[in-house]
Amino acid sequence: MSSQLHIHLADAGKRYNRDWIFRNLSFDLAAGGKLSLTGANGSGKSTLLQVLSGYQSLSAGSRSYELNGKPISEDQLYKHISIAAPYLDVPEAYSLQELLAFHFSLKDKKASFHLTSWLESAGLQSHLHKKIQHFSSGMKQRVKLLLAIGAEVPLLLLDEPTTNLDEQGVQWYQALIATAADAQSIIVASNQPHEYAFCTQNIEVSAHKKA
Repeated sequence: MSSQLHIHLADAGKRYNRDWIFRNLSFDLAAGGKLSLTGANGSGKSTLLQVLSGYQSLSAGSRSYELNGKPISEDQLYKHISIAAPYLDVPEAYSLQELLAFHFSLKDKKASFHLTSWLESAGLQSHLHKKIQHFSSGMKQRVKLLLAIGAEVPLLLLDEPTTNLDEQGVQWYQALIATAADAQSIIVASNQPHEYAFCTQNIEVSAHKKA
C-alpha cells in the first residue's frame, strides 16, 4: 500500500428538504484509520458513508481529503476508494470471470489477492463462467466484498458488509477483512459488532441528528 488517504470533516451536515439527517459533525480520519459509523436504522449511517465517498454532497460544513499529504479534489476521489454496499449493484449480464477482469482493469489488485484461493474461500471458484444474474443474494454479496477488499486503494468503505451472508459467510468476511493492509483506511457503517470489531474509532451518527 503506497498511497495513504487522510479525511477531514468540519461542521458537516446533510439534509433532505427541511429534515437534517445529521449536522455539526466533525472528525479526522488519519491515514490507516479504522472507523465505524453506528446508530439506529434511519439514523444516517449510509448517508454519511455516501457523503464520505463523494457520491453525495454536503448541505453544510466541509470535507477535504489528502493523499500522501497533498490535497486531492473530490472529483478525483473515486480513483482512490473502493466500496461495497447493499444498494450498489454489480453488472448482472457479466459472468464472474468477465466482471473480475473488468473491475481489475480499472483498479489494481492487492498483492495479497490470489484469485484462485480467494474464490475458493468464497465458494465461487466453480461459478467463474456463470452470469451474475444467476447468483443468489449471498453469492452476490461475496462478489461485492471480493471486488472491494481486493482492490489496491487507500480507502475502503463498507456498508453492512455481511448483509445476506450466513454464519459461514460472516466468518469468511472476518477472515477476508483481516487481509486489509494496516495503511488502508477503512470505514464501516453497521450496527453489527462482528462487522466492525477491528475499528478503533467510532461515530454514533444518531448523536448528530439534532437540528
